[in-house]
Amino acid sequence: MLWSSLFFCPGCLLPSMVSLCASCKRSIRPNSLPFDLGRDGLEACYPIHLSAGTTRRLIQVWKEKRGNLLRSHLFRMDSALERTLSDLNLVAVVPIPQSRSRTDRRGHASARDVAEFISFRIGSPLLELLDLRVDHPTHMTGKSRFERDHSSNPFRISENFSAENPLFGMIEGRVFSGKEIPLLLVDDLITSGATLARAATVIHGFLPRARIHTSGLGLRPPVRPERTANPESLRP
Repeated sequence: MLWSSLFFCPGCLLPSMVSLCASCKRSIRPNSLPFDLGRDGLEACYPIHLSAGTTRRLIQVWKEKRGNLLRSHLFRMDSALERTLSDLNLVAVVPIPQSRSRTDRRGHASARDVAEFISFRIGSPLLELLDLRVDHPTHMTGKSRFERDHSSNPFRISENFSAENPLFGMIEGRVFSGKEIPLLLVDDLITSGATLARAATVIHGFLPRARIHTSGLGLRPPVRPERTANPESLRP
């Protein structure tokens, strides 16, 4: 056997004949239930995975190094979660924007990739409603919850959201008729929920009747979420 023919599994860092070893593949646990992030202005959170341990490491590798070999393992949605998101009758799926410098370094906009996947699975349109103020960074790694909560808001409504956007007329109609505007705000990997909460503040300032649900490829500590429903009550 030639060592050059081996992969190093990104989950356990051991040599493997495949891009992800069987043990790490089994450790990925798709999520099917909503969670409460405990953030004002946010409805329930619907993570695709509960990502502690190995799953968190795999998502981090995918975020930082594109990780195309991991995509087929991570970009899978539980059928119950897909039905739940479809039943929200979302007007649009809104990704958290990423700075250009980080996009160039990673080779992709990770939150947008996740939002595109969810948009395709549930049939709700993708809407890049948010932008960064002067390419303001959203990087929160290593910051405490206090620092995350009290850092300046980097988001603004995108200048590209105008009458030329196909969704503009529908949202404008809902505003004038006083109807709620259900949106799904998507990040890549949710930690404290501070990024989502700051983005929601900007959206609510622009669309006061928006109901902002959230999602991401994973939800991990230090968040200790509470389920919004008893699992037994959701069984048929």
